[in-house]
Amino acid sequence: SEIYFLFDEIDMDQKGNLVDITFYRNTTHNVITYKLKKGRYEHISFEPYTLKYLRIAVISGSIILKNVDLVLYENPDINNISLKFENEKLQKVADAAISTFAQNAVDILTDCPSRERAGWLCDSYFTSKAENLITGKNLVERNFLENYALIDQYPTLPKGMIPMCYPGEFPDGTFIPNWSLFYILELSDYLDRTNDKELIDLSKEKVDGILNYFSKFENEIGLLENLENWVFVEWSKANDPEYICGVNFPSNMLYSRALYLAGKLYSNEDYIKKSVLIAKTINEYSFNGEFFIDNMIRNKKNEFIKTDHITETCQYYAFYFDIATKETYPELFEKMINIFGPTRNENEVYRNVAKSNVIVGDYFRLFILLKYGLLDLANKETVDYFYEMANKTGTLWEHESTWASLNHGLTSVILNIMINIYLGIEKIDYNKKEIYIKNNFIKNEYCKLKISDNSTIINNKKELIFEGNEFNIIYK
Repeated sequence: SEIYFLFDEIDMDQKGNLVDITFYRNTTHNVITYKLKKGRYEHISFEPYTLKYLRIAVISGSIILKNVDLVLYENPDINNISLKFENEKLQKVADAAISTFAQNAVDILTDCPSRERAGWLCDSYFTSKAENLITGKNLVERNFLENYALIDQYPTLPKGMIPMCYPGEFPDGTFIPNWSLFYILELSDYLDRTNDKELIDLSKEKVDGILNYFSKFENEIGLLENLENWVFVEWSKANDPEYICGVNFPSNMLYSRALYLAGKLYSNEDYIKKSVLIAKTINEYSFNGEFFIDNMIRNKKNEFIKTDHITETCQYYAFYFDIATKETYPELFEKMINIFGPTRNENEVYRNVAKSNVIVGDYFRLFILLKYGLLDLANKETVDYFYEMANKTGTLWEHESTWASLNHGLTSVILNIMINIYLGIEKIDYNKKEIYIKNNFIKNEYCKLKISDNSTIINNKKELIFEGNEFNIIYK
């Protein structure tokens, strides 16, 4: 007999008829084939796959199928917390976030367990936040970061640059320079979460190498110009060639933040001073009186020319990385909050400003909303966006559409956002046994967070109640 096992994450029909398995949907071919002589067989796949639906197609011959089982390949520490809502939609999103994390944090922090079960920087910056919340530890993140600390200079990359994805790097030498800067941001977060100075010290050579690599691209005003290879800002127009060429301001905003955090990590005042100078220069050149523009180029006289390229994402980069604040740019802030966002019709409202996408603009936006206490808006955008995903697959997706991964590790950070919105929790420090809580939280949604069976925080729609708490509560 010849047998095909066809599988996918979603029923593309969604009408209750015969399940529509589009096994080639995710730029992969989810099919395992067997050609078998007459006999009795027991098979197990040798690598992990992601499936919600399975079809067994007998192409020739005939079979008697006795049994089909799945072996779960998931993080075992997700029972550290339990999050319960009365609101069914919120519960589905929370459950989907935990499920998505569990499948993307087995041995390293992965992008997705389907198309590319590999470790990508930037994605890991977000997923690691969820690991700390969900498991109370960062064991998988340590594996991930230690890999980078210990890797030798990768043979196809320029000196100082690290792989954008490891293990699983591209042999053709493709790399995302921006992702190495997110690596520095994640190291800073990791130290804050774990106080693991040993790994930070082990990573110093890589951090210095990265920043030394970027210094070669600094122009006469101190900004990065004409970065090489796959410059990546976001999956949107912000990544079009004409937007990232020359002096790309989102990349420089990220660079400024990475320098500052590297300076804090390793007590390097030169890094901090350079960071402050770059931030000042970005404000001088990027802001056009209404928006931060995405880039500037040179004319034939070698003079800087500001482009008219403007993206919603560039504004989020500015506010997320503290290039701009509500106080320094009040009009832009109000516009960004009240006019922009995932529901804006870019064909009708500010057609000259390209819309953001999920990775990373929409996540930056949610964290900006939390920073400024705009919880009602964060609540609306969280539920409206993620519920349909959670309802269809029980996981959270890379994009709003079904053409890519429907189980994407970084999306699990939505759980951190949810406990901020509904319980006022900004941070849980498992090492110091401290929970940082703000008085601003949405009171009309019942929510119960149980941590390690010893501590419970309840939003009873009126106030927060603490039961059997082994943590010190610190109000902010």
